[in-house]
Amino acid sequence: MTNVARLLCAVGISMAVGCSAPTPVDDYPNMAISMVVPGTLTGGAGLFGKAVADSSKDILKQDITLDSQSGDDGTKGTSVVTTRAADGYNTLIGNPGGMIFAPIIRKQPERKWTAVDPVCRMMGEEEFLFVKPGAPFQTFDELITYAMAHPMMVTVAGSNKGGTDNFVILLLQKAANVQFTYHDFSGGGPARTSFLAGNEDVLVGNFSEVNGDVTAGTMKPIAVASDSRSPIADVPTMKEKGYDVVLFQWRGIFVPKGTPAARIKKLADSFKEAQSNAAWTTYKSNARSLDLFLDTAAFTTYLQAEENRFAPLIAELGL
Repeated sequence: MTNVARLLCAVGISMAVGCSAPTPVDDYPNMAISMVVPGTLTGGAGLFGKAVADSSKDILKQDITLDSQSGDDGTKGTSVVTTRAADGYNTLIGNPGGMIFAPIIRKQPERKWTAVDPVCRMMGEEEFLFVKPGAPFQTFDELITYAMAHPMMVTVAGSNKGGTDNFVILLLQKAANVQFTYHDFSGGGPARTSFLAGNEDVLVGNFSEVNGDVTAGTMKPIAVASDSRSPIADVPTMKEKGYDVVLFQWRGIFVPKGTPAARIKKLADSFKEAQSNAAWTTYKSNARSLDLFLDTAAFTTYLQAEENRFAPLIAELGL
């Protein structure tokens, strides 16, 4: 190599003289990552976010800080994260209500899942109906019979209007030809609090928010919106009772659109690895959730399929 060629290599200029430019090294992440929670930190999304943060910090070598953004039927988090830098340091927890149902109902495509980039789906929680020991109905059959005789008189507490909890009730109303009065809250935590205070007759939601209450006997599950009976609680499915209500609460991670693909992959791979961590195992046990990981490509395909499934139903229900 000539002296001129050596000089060119030394200053990092790539030429056809036997040298090449150095490959940039991405040290991502080199600072804390923000994770927007579309609800309260005590609700299902908040508990999920804490589990993700605890189980992945040793893998990412950085902390994940949780940023609660309640409101707008679960879509506020999307509107917030889309204004932030697409650099891999801003992430968002998403679920069916906030990413698909509510944006379609509210006619806000700028808050739909297509307004951000999917990273991965991590888990799912089954949707249950809960009642208190003193309720006038103690079984699912009794609930339906009572609701038929008392239209709009049975009150139900659940998360955001247009969210997964709400959709379970909407589907049940359509299938059973009954009418409930739905009280929506900013997250599962506030819904649980109101229900336990005696403001509603029924709670719809996941075990992650009420596991201790069920153990204590202050509430009990009476039905689940699944294809088959749950290993979590031996209660009938709505489907086996003749009502085709099948829906679960998945949770996944999203980032601002335009986030570098390599950083998205780093996050997805890290969160997948985190599911083998003891902190995640503990969360899964407490939340009674299922690991339902989908990588970026599979998650994107799934989201489109779910939108195709529910958009016509939303129109049919006149929402």
